[in-house]
Amino acid sequence: MAEDPTARVPIAEARYPRRVLLRLRTLSAPEGRAISSGALRVVRIARSRLLRQVLAPFVLLQALCVWGWWMSAGEPFAYVRFALGMGAASALALVGCFAGGQLERRLALFSRLARTREARRSYYERLEHPGDVTLERWVAGSRPQRAVADLSATGLTPEWRRETRAAITSLYEGPWVEADGALGTRRLQAETVRNGITRTLVTFAGPDGIRIPAYLFSPPGSGRRPAALVIPGHGRGIVETAGRVPSYQHGAALELADAGYVTLTMELRGFGHLGEVIGTDHAYVASRALLAGSSYPAIVLGDLRRALSVLAALPAVDAERIAVTGCSLGGDLAVTLGALDSRVAAVVAQGVTRWSGPRGHRPSPEDDGSRFTRDPCGIIPGEMSTVHYEDRFLLIAPRPLAVIGGWDDVGHFSEADSWLVTLLRDVYRLEGVPEQFGFIRVDGGHEYHLAPAIEFLNCHLGAQATRIRARLWPGNALQMNPR
Repeated sequence: MAEDPTARVPIAEARYPRRVLLRLRTLSAPEGRAISSGALRVVRIARSRLLRQVLAPFVLLQALCVWGWWMSAGEPFAYVRFALGMGAASALALVGCFAGGQLERRLALFSRLARTREARRSYYERLEHPGDVTLERWVAGSRPQRAVADLSATGLTPEWRRETRAAITSLYEGPWVEADGALGTRRLQAETVRNGITRTLVTFAGPDGIRIPAYLFSPPGSGRRPAALVIPGHGRGIVETAGRVPSYQHGAALELADAGYVTLTMELRGFGHLGEVIGTDHAYVASRALLAGSSYPAIVLGDLRRALSVLAALPAVDAERIAVTGCSLGGDLAVTLGALDSRVAAVVAQGVTRWSGPRGHRPSPEDDGSRFTRDPCGIIPGEMSTVHYEDRFLLIAPRPLAVIGGWDDVGHFSEADSWLVTLLRDVYRLEGVPEQFGFIRVDGGHEYHLAPAIEFLNCHLGAQATRIRARLWPGNALQMNPR
């Protein structure tokens, strides 16, 4: 029987297609020697069309630099200009080669430029495409069969709350419905950071047993304090919310601890310690969840529930005064957790949506930078045909809810022009607690705004804050399987 030409290729190269391995085999070293992964990589790069596209402008820029130096030979600073030009050309080549894909994925401008360039290729025929090719009209027309919230009487009825919570919960039924096992909290290291605040690196068991890292911030002093679960947004994970690196999240967990709150900020899967450090990212985690019939928010919600349990179990924490907060992805997850878990006493969400448009309008990827983007971590199968956009926000009422954003992020419009702001103000007014809802805009952009968040929490989670949890529904546990 003839020998398989790929039989001697190490298992590490199994990710390459068979035809590539066959071709590489013919280019390999003397018979009997296995091809190293480095040799495979070199051949693959050498045959890359992208590499040629990057090298072409690079070589052109280098030629222009040489021509400019030749024409200006003898002039003062000619060598300096030549060196600067060559350096700029090299930098552009590196950016194009190593960051081009990231730029295109993260910035819509580069995506549009790439699509426009590709659309002008001569090998595409000019065809008519009638209908809804991109399914935009079909998706925009997807609406739940359930009626929207009826506020003609005295607020949200218990029946509406039960049905809506059951509908939303059905979207978050991940593979780990039973998430009530032992937390297994471990304290790894502790240090004092500033003003007597202790930062402790802890881990706890997720619903599937994975160890979830988190930073716990404990202010000095004794007695039971209000607490906050700070959920990170897109970025480098809890090192940003802990204030260890500068970011748009401005060390929210550390700053809230400086204001007197016990704070816990846990790592989301695919970020930080659970992301690039171990060779993965959140987009990969989200795509795996979708393939398994779940979603990224459903997977992470189980972790967040357990983080809430870790926080509530601390002797220094008043379990009746726990808030959840976050910015961007973290703000969106804070709204979901607050809507479904009655242990949450208040929600402060930042950078979640632009809040304008007609009733039922869902922000498009072009005008919203958080939940409704092309990032798979915001995709929940069946969401648009199951729940209304406003349902999660309404379920938080009458508990305190603050939506905070910078003018440059949220937009410049009158509150009367936002159906969602108007609806929430009406709900809180009918519930008899209009002061419990805040729609706050401040100078700035897509970032965590500390001052209004601290002021809102101090107002509603202070020692004399009115307890309203009993007005919602009995029990503390999140209802994960209402059927």
